[in-house]
Amino acid sequence: MKLFLLRHGQAEPYQNDDFSRQLTEKGRQQITSVITHIQQPELIVVSPLVRAQQSAAIVADAFEPCSRMNSDTLIPDYNPSDVLSWLEGCDADVVLLVGHNPLLSRLVNWLSDKEQFINLDTGGLACLEGDIVAPDCMTLHWIR
Repeated sequence: MKLFLLRHGQAEPYQNDDFSRQLTEKGRQQITSVITHIQQPELIVVSPLVRAQQSAAIVADAFEPCSRMNSDTLIPDYNPSDVLSWLEGCDADVVLLVGHNPLLSRLVNWLSDKEQFINLDTGGLACLEGDIVAPDCMTLHWIR
């Protein structure tokens, strides 16, 4: 499986509701700038929070139609093992996850064979690949 992890672009400051924070213009530009590094996904899995939905929509517009689903397991503080539970059963070869920190950075570090902690910035994109979706079993090819 080739797995792309995309952290949403820059969003409005937190006010009363984290769920509905929208992308800023800079956030839209961040996502647009990383699209060229993403291979055509078979499946896009997105956090239900607005800024992730908006980021995923920008990416999806750049590709041929593909399956897209929302997943509560991609909200900021969710447990990486819950994400792995459904990823292990996924039959897509190229998957794009669009979500938040700290979850996405935890996933990159948990899945990859890197020893140094990696933190995804807003609009950050990581590419991992491996035959097995399990801790320390995937290769981190790059971070943008």
